[in-house]
Amino acid sequence: MNVAALIPAFNEAGSIAEVVAGVRKAVSHVIVVDDGSTDGTAERARAAGAEVIEHAVNRGKGEAVRTGIGLYALNCALVVLLFWRLHMRLAQVAHELNKTRPAGDQQQAP
Repeated sequence: MNVAALIPAFNEAGSIAEVVAGVRKAVSHVIVVDDGSTDGTAERARAAGAEVIEHAVNRGKGEAVRTGIGLYALNCALVVLLFWRLHMRLAQVAHELNKTRPAGDQQQAP
């Protein structure tokens, strides 16, 4: 199943790479919508393997989600929105995302 994780992010450079790396183990695609960050969030997310969409200015979490869904929802069977804080334990993230995969297609938590 083609599953994408959509992560709206604003000034999360300190943790975004670790989150992207962990989430990539559980889904087909990781999309980060950088909502006008000024701290290098987009660059770190991209370096960690995410597809990154950048807003030039902060437009709010709702607009970041709309942007991501608008561009990717039709290409994926399921889009998982990650709204919890980016410092959440990655093992828990992977566990929750694995619940969306068919039996036998689940991956190990980081």
